[in-house]
Amino acid sequence: MTEAVGDGRRLGYVLVTPSGPADGGDFGPQTPQTLTAGIQEAIDAACASDRNVFVAGVQGGGRFVYRTQETIRIPPRQGFRIDGGQYVLSYEGTSGDAVCIDSCMDCSYRFGLITSHADGAVVRFAPRTPVPIDGMTVLTDSVFDFSSLVGGGRFDLQLKRVVQAPHGAGILLDATRGSIVYNRIFAVAVLLCETGVALETASGSVAHNHIHVLHNHQNVVGLRMGTAETRPDAVAFNRIDLSLNAEDVPEAVGAIVAGRANLLTLDSARMISGRDLVVTAGARDNVIHALSAPSGVTSLCPPGSNRILAPAPAGFAVATPALSASGAVVTNEHHVPVEVLILEAGDASAWSLSDSAGTTQRIQAAPRVGERFLLEPGAGLGFEFTTPPQWRWRALP
Repeated sequence: MTEAVGDGRRLGYVLVTPSGPADGGDFGPQTPQTLTAGIQEAIDAACASDRNVFVAGVQGGGRFVYRTQETIRIPPRQGFRIDGGQYVLSYEGTSGDAVCIDSCMDCSYRFGLITSHADGAVVRFAPRTPVPIDGMTVLTDSVFDFSSLVGGGRFDLQLKRVVQAPHGAGILLDATRGSIVYNRIFAVAVLLCETGVALETASGSVAHNHIHVLHNHQNVVGLRMGTAETRPDAVAFNRIDLSLNAEDVPEAVGAIVAGRANLLTLDSARMISGRDLVVTAGARDNVIHALSAPSGVTSLCPPGSNRILAPAPAGFAVATPALSASGAVVTNEHHVPVEVLILEAGDASAWSLSDSAGTTQRIQAAPRVGERFLLEPGAGLGFEFTTPPQWRWRALP
């Protein structure tokens, strides 16, 4: 340990060690009067001396568990680094967040496993105060890595089920006072939370971020992107990649999507009916790769507002609507494009094709048997006839 401590100091780190300062670290659980296992004191000392922070430890054996009673607060920084091993940070406060990150720019923060039984977030990203050099209240151009983030629920390994209801948030992007843009956020797992990953906005935006969680499980809601009242442009251009598994959490929802032009890759398991994916009213131009959605998708916005892609389209199993009235345009209400195949021409004399914006082109011509029409989501097709044509719809990738 002594040699490692010396090496760390030569590299410009303030060191947190499991028995620090008794074992040679700068700070640790034996730091006098600490309520943060010495971690807050190390961060404050590093900021005051233009150094970085390293928290030592590995998981297992209980030696590297840093128990905290107060929120660890990372002040506004530029070009700052927090690094460390795969230690456990256990927040034992009864309320608030385990870790709260203020404005930062060009920073790199890496934490081990963080647990919290409180009602706040395990990690809250919340720009509140300007960064020291550029003077902006923003969280940007930074990289964040976590091992597991564990919320307030409890899973019994013997019973193999959740025995205490999940609560709190795992990763909370809180842009109520400043924007969170152009960052990469990675976690191996987020579990036992009311909401696994949450994006909240007010005056700021959450945009152009890459968010990746390998194992988002045992959460009541896996992902919540704003609310139905969120301005579409406030949550935009994010790339989000999550595996979502409710396991045995009741009434679980996979992802609730709002915002504009976000790219999501999701796979989901064991959610309630119709709640693998919920697209809120007002969401638009989002591209969602639903790799697995066995419980179903609910969209509260018009067809064509967003693109929802499945790896295996329904083909001819997709519902074929009735063609009931001459001149009426039938809209593709599905989330995917469909091919319309004419089986019988009837005595139709004209047809009309409309796009998802409602613009219609009329063609004075009879359809032919075997003729095919491509309808994007929200587009429509209709015929003028005395005896209607017969058609069949087929879903496309």
